[in-house]
Amino acid sequence: MKRHKLLVTLVVILVLVIMAAVERYVESFKITDVQIQRIEIENQNDSTLEDKNLYIIDVDYELNYSYGLRFFVHNFACTRYTANGSVDSLEKIIIEDSLRRPLNRYTEILNEYGGNRYGNLQLAFPDDSTSIRYIDAYEGWDEIYRVLQIGGPDLHSPNRYCAFYIRKTCPLPKYLKLIFKEREIEVKINNNPVVCRITEGKDE
Repeated sequence: MKRHKLLVTLVVILVLVIMAAVERYVESFKITDVQIQRIEIENQNDSTLEDKNLYIIDVDYELNYSYGLRFFVHNFACTRYTANGSVDSLEKIIIEDSLRRPLNRYTEILNEYGGNRYGNLQLAFPDDSTSIRYIDAYEGWDEIYRVLQIGGPDLHSPNRYCAFYIRKTCPLPKYLKLIFKEREIEVKINNNPVVCRITEGKDE
């Protein structure tokens, strides 16, 4: 009887030790959807944008979790980096007009505003004045590819976006496609502009 109690006690202690030593962590993610919205900044002072249409990109994703020893697990969740990155291999990002003509070469990622490189551009929208959306700076489409493939603190976090622009002399972009090795996501671009304002404040 004493041996039985001792065995039960040892098992309980072992379980508690394992529970204390094991931690859940973000192993990978899967991109599930994308929204692209045309915006107009009513108090913008960057003359280089006057002849361009500006769009923000919002990425939806699912996180996949696993378990590991606490001492060997990094806190990936705090930045949305993950141990293994995307479960998919992203091969192409294609932007097309209404006639399915590719427009990628006419687009540029917004990485400057007012002639200055910025950490993030803070925008307030009339539909939710309490929420600030942050437009982060990226070097170009190549960097967007990397973030969508390996994860990162920006596109994979709430209220953080990237923006691209295209000259008004070009056709309006109508479709965006993410082409993965074994699937694709195609969405329509919303060309009904939403008016927003640049807000003052420090970067997060």
